[in-house]
Amino acid sequence: MKRGILSKRLGGRPAWVPIALGLGLVGLVGMIDRFSGFEISLSVFYLAPIGLVTWYGPRWAAFLLCGVSTSVSILADVGPAHTHSHWLIPVENAVVVLVFFLVTAWLLSALRFRLKHEVTMARIDSLTQILNARAFNEVSDGLLRMADRTQRPLTLGYIDVDNFKTVNDTEGHSAGDLVLQKVAERLTRSIRSSDVVGRLGGDEFGVLMPETGADGAHVAFAKIMQDLKQDAAEHGWPIGFSIGVAVFPKAPATVDEMVRIADGLMYRAKQAGKDYALYEEEDG
Repeated sequence: MKRGILSKRLGGRPAWVPIALGLGLVGLVGMIDRFSGFEISLSVFYLAPIGLVTWYGPRWAAFLLCGVSTSVSILADVGPAHTHSHWLIPVENAVVVLVFFLVTAWLLSALRFRLKHEVTMARIDSLTQILNARAFNEVSDGLLRMADRTQRPLTLGYIDVDNFKTVNDTEGHSAGDLVLQKVAERLTRSIRSSDVVGRLGGDEFGVLMPETGADGAHVAFAKIMQDLKQDAAEHGWPIGFSIGVAVFPKAPATVDEMVRIADGLMYRAKQAGKDYALYEEEDG
C-alpha cells in the first residue's frame, strides 16, 4: 500500500517530522511576537522554522509555511492599540513579508537541491552514469555488513572489456566511450533491482549480487555474458569479455578483499581466452 504524501520519507526521516516541528516553532514565535507588542518586529525569527522545513522537508511544505508564518506575523500585530492611517498598509506589510519569506525559502531550496545534485554527481561516473569505484565500494560495504549479519551468500562479478584498446586505436576515443556506455547500459538492464553495478576502472566493471549463491551466480552471469557478446556482435566491435565471478557463502572481512579475489579470477579468465567467465566459491 502506498503511503500518503505526508508520510514520504526524506533523508531517512518521515516528511511530517520537519513539518510538525516547523509549525510548532511558528506557533512559539507567534506567541512571543504577540506578547512583545507591535512596536517590536520579530518577522526575521520566522525564518528559523521556514529554513528548517525548507532544508529537511518537501518544497511545497516550505512555501505553505511561508504563508502560515506571514498570517501569524500579521495577526500577532493586530490589536486595538495598533492602528494604521490607511487600511492598505497592513495588506502591503503582509505582501512584503510573504515575498521576503518566499524568496528566502526558494533560495534555500535551490541551494539544497544544488548540493544534493553535487553529492549525487560525485558518486556517479560521468561517462557511463553508473556508480563510480568509490560509491560502488561504499554501497558494497553496506551490503557486505548485511550479508554478515544475515549469514546469507553474495556474489561479486569483475568484468573486463577485452581488446578495448583496439577500438580506441582504430575507431577513436568517441567509439571507445560508446562501448563503455553500452556495456554499462547492458549491465544495468541485465541485473536485478537489488544488485549493484559500478565502473571500477577504465574498462572494468563490477556487479555485486546480494542473496546470490553459486547456482544463481552461474545463471545470472551466463546471461550477462550472452547479452554483452550479442551487443558487441550487433555493433561490430572487435571486443570480448573476461569475467571473474567470486561466490561468497560467508561474507569476507572487507570489500577490498572481495574485489581482490574477483579481480584475480578475472585475470585468470582472461588468460583462458576471450569471452570466458571463471566461477569460484570462496569461504570468505
